[in-house]
Amino acid sequence: MIHDRRVRAVKFTGSTTNGKIIAEQCGLALKKTCFELGSNDAFIVLNDANIDDAVETAYDSRMLNSGQAVVNAKRFIIQSKVYDEFREKLLIKIKRDTVIGDPMDPKTTMGPMGIKP
Repeated sequence: MIHDRRVRAVKFTGSTTNGKIIAEQCGLALKKTCFELGSNDAFIVLNDANIDDAVETAYDSRMLNSGQAVVNAKRFIIQSKVYDEFREKLLIKIKRDTVIGDPMDPKTTMGPMGIKP
C-alpha cells in the first residue's frame, strides 16, 4: 500500500519493530511519515530548568486537544530538586486555567471529546 502513488504520507502508531519496517518502506517510496513508536511521550524537567516556563509548556503539552492527541506529554520525569516546586505550580495552573464545560461557551478551555446521544 505504501508504494501506491495515491498514498502521499503515512502515519503510524505502534511498536518500534513494526515502525522500522514501515519506515524502511516509506524511505524507499519517498513518503512523508509521522511515527509514535513504542512508548509514551516523556516530558523531562531537569534541575536547572526555568520552572515557570516548564509548567507553561507542560500544561500546554498535556492539555492539547483535550489530552487526546497521540503526541501529548504523558510521562512526566522531574528531577527531585525541582519536583515539589514544579508539582505545586502545575497543580495551581491546572486548577486556575482548566474550565471543563460546554465547548460552545467561550469560558470553556476543555470540552468533551464525545457527543452525548
